[in-house]
Amino acid sequence: MPGKAAKVPLSEKQLELLHKISRETTASVRLVQRSRIILLAFEGWLNEEIADEVSLNQRPVGRWRRRWQESFDALVSIDAAAQRPRCVRPSKRFSVTHPGVAVQGRLLQNR
Repeated sequence: MPGKAAKVPLSEKQLELLHKISRETTASVRLVQRSRIILLAFEGWLNEEIADEVSLNQRPVGRWRRRWQESFDALVSIDAAAQRPRCVRPSKRFSVTHPGVAVQGRLLQNR
């Protein structure tokens, strides 16, 4: 008797990225297969149906569903951190005290 399948949550950005990976022709077969597992699980497919669709046994399908579910919070926090604007500090190396252009730490005079 099969166990309870892990629910697969996805953010919009993750959904978009997984769709892109699943259509890639240059991505590894395993990566495409795993992205398809997550997409089909998100759509509500059973592990048995997903296994038939991606040519795997049910055990690895269930494993990848669980891994995604367990990692979801970490993935969302990484995604949120990547979207934060970065604070850019001016470089002390290129301080200009008179007219000219700073290039590679040297001040070039207008000639």
